[in-house]
Amino acid sequence: MTAEDTRNVWLSIVGTATGAQDPVDQGDTMKFETQGSFYHEKETSCMTYQETDISGMQGTTTTVKV
Repeated sequence: MTAEDTRNVWLSIVGTATGAQDPVDQGDTMKFETQGSFYHEKETSCMTYQETDISGMQGTTTTVKV
């Protein structure tokens, strides 16, 4: 991977936490928007971003591979 292969992007991450024991529970939805990077490793698309204090993991780099 080179700098030319990496694109700066805005990521919008949405997650819902539900109660596993309560099928009626609609859960709590949280949305997180941040700047990150998008690139390819061989056949895999990757998105990387820095966690913040909101997640409780400030200083951590998260990479999602799809």
